[in-house]
Formats: sequence, C-alpha cells, structure tokens
Amino acid sequence: APEGAVRAAHPRAVRTAGRGASGCRAEGAAPALDAALGSALDAEGAGAEHEGGSAAPVRVDLEPFLHSARRAHELLDAEEVAAAAEAAGEELRERLAGDPAALDAALARFARLEDPVELGALAAVLGRIADPAVEGFAADLALRGTPAQRAAALDVLDALDLPSAREVALSALRSARDPAVRRAALRALPPVAGLDRAGARAVRDALAPVLASEPDPEARRLAVLSWAAHADGPEDLAPVLDALSTDPDPRVRSGAAFGLELRGERAAAVFSALERALREDPEPGVQETAWRALLALSPLPPSARAAAVAYEEARAEGLEGGAAPSR
Repeated sequence: APEGAVRAAHPRAVRTAGRGASGCRAEGAAPALDAALGSALDAEGAGAEHEGGSAAPVRVDLEPFLHSARRAHELLDAEEVAAAAEAAGEELRERLAGDPAALDAALARFARLEDPVELGALAAVLGRIADPAVEGFAADLALRGTPAQRAAALDVLDALDLPSAREVALSALRSARDPAVRRAALRALPPVAGLDRAGARAVRDALAPVLASEPDPEARRLAVLSWAAHADGPEDLAPVLDALSTDPDPRVRSGAAFGLELRGERAAAVFSALERALREDPEPGVQETAWRALLALSPLPPSARAAAVAYEEARAEGLEGGAAPSR
C-alpha cells in the first residue's frame, strides 16, 4: 500500500518496499538467511560422486532455511522476509532447478507447511523456477490448500507471471473467503496484454463483487487497479470513478486515481473525477495522487488545468514552509 496513502503503487510494485528508518534491521536478517541457506545446500550428499566420477545430485535439506525465515520474521515485516529470502535463495533456486528430485521434494515439503512465514520464504524461491512442475503444483494448491497455502501458491503464480494463471486466480477470487487468499489472487492476475474483450469482461465480472462489498481495503485497492487495466473504454471506468469519489479508505481512492493514470484514458468523466478529488478529498495523499494523474494525462481541460496549477503552487509553498499543502 502507498506510504501514508500518498501514492497507490501497481500491485506488483508494493511487495518488497522497505520500512524507511527501520530498514537497517533488514540488513541483519539477510546474512542469517545466507548462513542457513549454505547449511541447507551443504547437507546430505553435497560434493558426493556417483561411480564413474559424475557428481551426485545434491539432496537439499530445507529445514535450516525455513528456521532462519522464522527467526528473520522477528526482525522484519512479512513482505520483507519474502524479499530477503528471495535474495538469499538464488543458489537454492539453481540447485532445485537443476535437480528434479530435489524440486519434487521441495514441492512436497511446501504442501506440508502451515506457517505463512515459511510458506512465503519458499514461495519466493519457487516463484523463480520456470518449470511446469512448479506451475502445475502451485495452480493445484491455490485451489485446494489451506488459506495460508493457497495464498503462498498464488504468490508463486504471481512471480511466474504466466497468462495461464489467470483462470486459477479468478477461481480463487470467486471461491475464497479468507482476505489473504483474495489479496493474493488479485496480485496473481497476469497483465492484460493479449487478452481479448471477452476475457477482460470475465475479469471485470469477478472484480465487481470485490469493489461492491469487499471489507478488506487492500483487496479493494488491488481490484480497482485491475479494473482500470481491464476496462474496454471510458464507459467501463464507472466503478473506478465511483471508488475515487466514495470509497471510505484513502488507499483505495489513491489506487483509483493511480489506476486512471495508468489507464491513460483522456475522457471528460476522468478529468472531472480527478479534479474533484484534487479539490475536495480530505486526504492530502489522495490529492497528490490525483494531481500526478492529471499531470500524466496532460494537456488538460481549462478547469482541471487551473486546479492542477493551484495545487502545485500550494504544494510548492507548503514544501518551502515545511508543511504539506492544505486544501
């Protein structure tokens, strides 16, 4: 989610953000993951040889890696654990990708995990292995596992970024009641490129209940961004415009403004909604996101241009005086 609701990021751009001043704590966790990873890779047969001199496949013991992920969680937010595990897990990824038996064992271990931290750490590694076995396993577990397993499996599909994940993500979104699974399903929706109009309509049909009645604001934010991307034209943007005007959570309103910016639709209704948010929204973060969206959609109609100029002047004065612009 945008820090302080200042900016609504694309769904794929928010998962590895640091925590600002607390980021120094992350530096102490990655070495722990590296050390555990080294122990895992050296365990049980590393360096052994078959008869005839060929290297034996490495049998990877995942327990030290998973234990370190749990310990790192004491220092980091869950998303940062996944980022640190991804950075530390490159060698593990190479070993799993090069040894089908080890990969099968890792997938079987994944299916037995329940701890969201452990699942997230291993999902970050598996999501970087472009193997049909990983894709098929994640697609299956995303629909039948426990909520924590389903969310992690969807994160694997999200990282793989395959068009085939769309139907799995939509099925999970329709069937899941757990907020974490629904958020993961929304993140796992692949880019709209190459999708025909019927496919885009099917995505919007699945998103409509989320925008209408989903209690979780992050799910609504992800849904409004996805809706903007899957709209056929300005006539389909009404739910996004409505979210910008009426959603009670500023993160969702910021997401709607950013979705309109990404969409790039220069329609009168879009300009009007962004101008209204810029002039009337009580949250400075939403105002700034609307302002940036208007700048991206320039040239602007006279009224929207006047609102953007007035905001920019007030913003400059506020920054010079050490305060945010007040509207």
